[in-house]
Amino acid sequence: MHAHRGRARTLMVILALGGGLSLIRYAHGAWWWYAPLAGVGLVLSPVVILLAGNVLLDAGCGTGSLLLAAAQRVAPSGALHGVEASPEMAAHARRKAEIRGIPVQIVEGSAESLPYPPGSFDAAFCTLVLHHLPETMWAAAIREMGRALRPGGRVVLVDWQRPKSLARAIISPMFPVYLLHNLGSKGSPLDVLPLERLLTDLGFEAITRHSFGAGGGVGAVVSRLART
Repeated sequence: MHAHRGRARTLMVILALGGGLSLIRYAHGAWWWYAPLAGVGLVLSPVVILLAGNVLLDAGCGTGSLLLAAAQRVAPSGALHGVEASPEMAAHARRKAEIRGIPVQIVEGSAESLPYPPGSFDAAFCTLVLHHLPETMWAAAIREMGRALRPGGRVVLVDWQRPKSLARAIISPMFPVYLLHNLGSKGSPLDVLPLERLLTDLGFEAITRHSFGAGGGVGAVVSRLART
C-alpha cells in the first residue's frame, strides 16, 4: 500500500513538472505547446464575466481562448477583436474561430501600438501578457488600451502573481512557473499586479482586484476609464 502511494506521489510530481515546463515553453514563444494552457483558460474564464459591452478587444490574444469565450457575453450586434504579436498564434486563433463559427477580427500587432482609432471599444482585456514586458513598457500598453476605449470603458488586466497560499500553490501544476520563470526571461517578475497607482495616473477609476487559481496565483485588476 505504501508502495502504491509512493508511485502515486511520484506520478503527481512528474505531471506537475511536465505541465509547468510546458507552460513555460509556451510563455516564451513555443506556440505549439498551447494545449497545456487549456487549464489556465478554465481558471481565467470567470474574468469574462467582468467584461461588459458590445465591442471587445483582447490585447495579446494568443490562441484566442478567452476571446472566443467572450463571444458568449457579446450581443449579436457586437464585435470581437484581437491583437497578437505572434503570427503563428494569430493564425491558430483564426482557425479556432472559424471551426466554431464565431466571427472575430484578429490582426498582428503589439499591445503598445494598437492599430485602432480612439474610442473603438467598450472593453479591453489583456491576459498573461504583462509579465513578458519590462515594467517600463506597462504604461505604454495600458495607455494604448485606454486610448482605444470609449469613455467609461472597462479594462481587465490578468497575469501571474505571487500566490497568497504557498502551501496550496506547491501542489498546483503551475508551481514550476513560479520557480523557473526568471531563468532567461527578459520580462518582469511574476508579481506583476501592483498596478493601481499606474492605472490612476493614466485616467482609470473604480479599480478592483480579483484572485484565481491555486493559492491565488493568478490575479486580475479591473478598472474603468474615466468619463471626463
